[in-house]
Order: sequence, then C-alpha cells, then structure tokens
Amino acid sequence: MNIEMASLLRELRRKKGVTQEELAQQLCITAQSVGKWERGEGYPDITLLPSIALYFGVTTDELLGVDRAKIDEALAKYNAESNRLRHLGEVEKVIELWEEAHRHFPCEDEVKYHLMYALYIRISINSDRLEEYSKRIIELGEYLLENSTDINRHNGAAQVLCLLSNQLGDSKSALKYANLVGSYYTTRDELLANVEEAIGKAQSAIIGTDADSDSLAGIRDYLEKTINAALEGIDDAISGTNGIASELAGISDVLNGFTSKLDTITGALDEETGWIAEAIEKAQGDI
Repeated sequence: MNIEMASLLRELRRKKGVTQEELAQQLCITAQSVGKWERGEGYPDITLLPSIALYFGVTTDELLGVDRAKIDEALAKYNAESNRLRHLGEVEKVIELWEEAHRHFPCEDEVKYHLMYALYIRISINSDRLEEYSKRIIELGEYLLENSTDINRHNGAAQVLCLLSNQLGDSKSALKYANLVGSYYTTRDELLANVEEAIGKAQSAIIGTDADSDSLAGIRDYLEKTINAALEGIDDAISGTNGIASELAGISDVLNGFTSKLDTITGALDEETGWIAEAIEKAQGDI
C-alpha cells in the first residue's frame, strides 16, 4: 500500500480522536482491517473511499495522494471529446467514452454525472436497452444524490431520475425525485402542485354529486395525458441544452406552452361543472 496513504489515515484518525475500533464500527468493517491499512499492509476497498473521505472531511484525491491538477486536465480532455462526439450524434461513443473515464476515475462525481446523462440521452432516443441502462442510471443518480456536494449535480441527478421514473411509469418515484430538485426548479414544483390540485377539485366535484365514476376516470385520464405531454416536453428541452441557463430557457418555453394546456383543462372542468349542474337539476326534478 502507498506509505503516504497509510500515514495519512493514521494521522487523520488520531487528529479526529477516534480509535481503530471506532473507525471500523463507522465503516462496518473490522478493526484488524483498519490496522492493516495503517501499517501499509492493505488497501481500503474502493467503495469505502467516499465514506472514509466524508468521515474525515477530506477528498478521495487527498486519500489517494493524487495530483488534482492532473485529474482536472484529464477530465477536461474527456469533456472536449464528449462534446465533439455529441455534435456528431455519436451517442454510443459518448457512453463508451464516459465508461472509460469511470474506469480510470471511479470516485469522480463529475464522471458519474456525465455517464448518467449519456445513458439517459441514449434511452430517450432509443429505448431498446431501457431495462439495462435504467439500472445504471438509478445507481449513478442515487450515488450522486447521496454523496455529491455540488448542487448542480445533485439537482441534475434528481431531475434525470424524475424523468426516468416517469418514463418507466413509476409516478410515485417521479414525484419523490421531483421534490428533491433545488429552488431554481420551483416553477416545476408549483406546476405539479397546481395540476394535483386541479385533479383533487375535479374528483371532489364529481364525487359530491354521486356522478358516474367513468366521468372522474375520464377527467383524470385527460389530466394525466396533459401532464405526461408536459414532462416529455421538459425532457426534450433539457436533453437538447448545454448548461443550466439553456435548460432553464427550454423549460420556460415548455411551461409557457403548458399554461395553454391548463386553460384547456379549465375549460374541460367548466363543462363538467355544467354537466353536474344539469344532473343535480334533473335529480331535483325527479324528486
């Protein structure tokens, strides 16, 4: 094992004032394993590095003794090549590129983020490998939500997982991830809240008159189709953008269009209100 890493782990543990047993308990491993690390007789499992770094308040690069400047230089090259391939429409090659980067830099959140997006764009274009890629996207996205301290990556991961869940027909998970998106997506949250409120009002109005359940199902189906169309529009706007500013501009256009859709919904609800009034009047006449 790298002697510098062994010394660093020992120094970090002592500085924090914890024993080998306490560190081992925190990482769910044995104290003997920690002892071997500090003696330079073994390496921590790569999956433990983020937890160790978080516990001691350092970066994984610092643990590994890696030159940050060299990593940044390598990632800049990967980004440049990724942009070139995307402009050529080489989606599969973009995935291969970030898979390669992930093998070289498995602890880099930036790499995980780009790989997640590359996989999502692929299934957005062609869903023939939806099941396979969905598992990877969820794995990468969940990792970023749990570990990334970068707000843009955190929000991006929540956004992708929300759209993916919607594509998979998992509305419960889609709403869960939507609620994890940061403040600059507030308009999206307000939109979802307004739509849910409209559904609730329609349900209450119809149930209140003991109307046929088919009417409720019809309105819910209409609203759900409208929501799905809006989400697909947001997906298209995001996948074709470059940077947060462009994403927001694309989403703004979609939301403007959705305002018109809500007007249509309002009209549909007005029609239902008229139908309800007629039903009540007819019922009173029968009495």
